[in-house]
Amino acid sequence: MLDFDFRPDTPADVMAAFASAKQGGIGPDLPPPRGRDETWELDWDYPWDDEWDPNPNPGVPWTHDWGWALAVEYPQSYLELTRPSGSSLSWDPKRNVWHWSSLGVIKADPEEYLQLVAWIGAFACPGATESLLVPAGQLRYDPDPIPIQILCDGSRFIAPSIGAL
Repeated sequence: MLDFDFRPDTPADVMAAFASAKQGGIGPDLPPPRGRDETWELDWDYPWDDEWDPNPNPGVPWTHDWGWALAVEYPQSYLELTRPSGSSLSWDPKRNVWHWSSLGVIKADPEEYLQLVAWIGAFACPGATESLLVPAGQLRYDPDPIPIQILCDGSRFIAPSIGAL
């Protein structure tokens, strides 16, 4: 589960990666959402060895539709959600920020998931710094009943209980 505010200086290219989850008609204009690529999975930076399937955008994760990807409940999952999976990008007019919320299930351990989403922290949690960590979500890893807190340090997402990645 991720739940955070985007920083006001987030580039339009990055916001386009989340625009498919926009809720409601209020808020500043967003760029058009990224098209959904059925062949792409959350392994955006995996160093493929297959010459027939090279990574088309190494190091540029926001060229994909993260609005869809972070809300996926993979069918092979045996974890039960307490609420339906989904994602939402909504404008908070009182604070003048875009707010992100998502819940999904993927087959990965906490370290792998954190590596996949750590880049988002560079655009999230206004005011976060290394000395002022801001909560940005949590992970649940079956069979461990205790959630792992995801924090933002202003440059990436971290989870101190499993180490900074």
